[in-house]
Amino acid sequence: TFPMWQQCKYVRYNADVYSNPDHYVCTHREPFVWPALGSDGTGCTCYKPATTTTFTVSLAQAVGQFESVHNEEYQALESAAEYLYVELSQSDFTEGTYRITQPGTYVLAEDVVLDFNAPPQSVQDDPTWSPNDFNENGDVWWWPRKDQEDEYPGASTFQNPFTLGYFAGISVECSDVVIDLQGHSIEMSPAFYLQQRFFSLIELANRPFAPGKGAANWGWVEKYASNVIIKDGSLGLSSHHCIHGNFLNNVLISNVQMSQFDVAGFGCGQCITVELRDLDIGPQHQTIPVLGRYTHARAALPRLQYLSENYGDWQVPFWDRSPTISSLVERLINQMDMTYNYVIRGVEVQPDEDDYSEWLEAKKLFINEAGYQDASASYGVVFAGGAAVSAIGTRIENEGDITMTNVNVHGL
Repeated sequence: TFPMWQQCKYVRYNADVYSNPDHYVCTHREPFVWPALGSDGTGCTCYKPATTTTFTVSLAQAVGQFESVHNEEYQALESAAEYLYVELSQSDFTEGTYRITQPGTYVLAEDVVLDFNAPPQSVQDDPTWSPNDFNENGDVWWWPRKDQEDEYPGASTFQNPFTLGYFAGISVECSDVVIDLQGHSIEMSPAFYLQQRFFSLIELANRPFAPGKGAANWGWVEKYASNVIIKDGSLGLSSHHCIHGNFLNNVLISNVQMSQFDVAGFGCGQCITVELRDLDIGPQHQTIPVLGRYTHARAALPRLQYLSENYGDWQVPFWDRSPTISSLVERLINQMDMTYNYVIRGVEVQPDEDDYSEWLEAKKLFINEAGYQDASASYGVVFAGGAAVSAIGTRIENEGDITMTNVNVHGL
């Protein structure tokens, strides 16, 4: 783990890279660019430590770090890789995101329901089971396990692409890929949909956001897809997008039905040469069970676990009470469990039960009585010059050559 000053998440270039003098272009470009003392994520120039530390390097080391920022071994493997033909079935989606890292044609052989790392039915049948508490291995259900860190970076840390859980059913992390749904469908299970609130059925990258965007540090390794075709099938229940990508080039989406998404059927940030053809997009999911605060609570669980284990006895002062961190975490998890049981099992705490007052608080905090999305906007299709969260419709930089033919958007 690097010290704080070394955990820079912005893109680094050497001193010879031209910087546009226009202020708007310089400060609004994607990905964000800041000066740095290195090319590997070390040497943030924005963070000032409490104490000064001096580092001494030779001139050869200082110059040599910029000679190559690519993994030559990986590049050689990728260039020599065979173009694959792979048939995908339900068994390929048991323990997490199916990560496409080699060019090829990937064919769906059956309908797939995503329910990553779900608890066994025998565990769920235990009356003391908690869908949001940490299990005996310290893991969270429907979340990458800590022992999956190598396969899903961020599973056991507070940075890298999977640090907020699984962000996609399929991630396309290379170019020259065809995904043939072959008339089949991909969707989230109701429980996974509730428990993983930020998700794309297909993400055309190895990360959910561009550098410097989103709610976490997604790490320094960036891979965005180009020359991709997705065709002939259905994409269903998703807590965010059906298909999403950033910095795409030459992508065709053809003959795909997208529905029951919370935010967008297709979303693309700073993409060029994209063709959408013969698509039916809608209806949007209109019985969304929870508010965004449940999203925040789920995402915070590993952080809350860390706080509870290391500072659980510390008190948090309010004007009329000073509960411990552990008691606050336990109360939050209890209210989240009530929410889960209400949404998934149809079980509601009754007025004559001891926890009824807590259930009223949980409903106010988490339950979406209206059923509609409670965020700023929803889309059938959205192209943006960055994350589609502000200045909607005006951020169009680095977008172009977009073609839409016979695209029907309805039911938003």
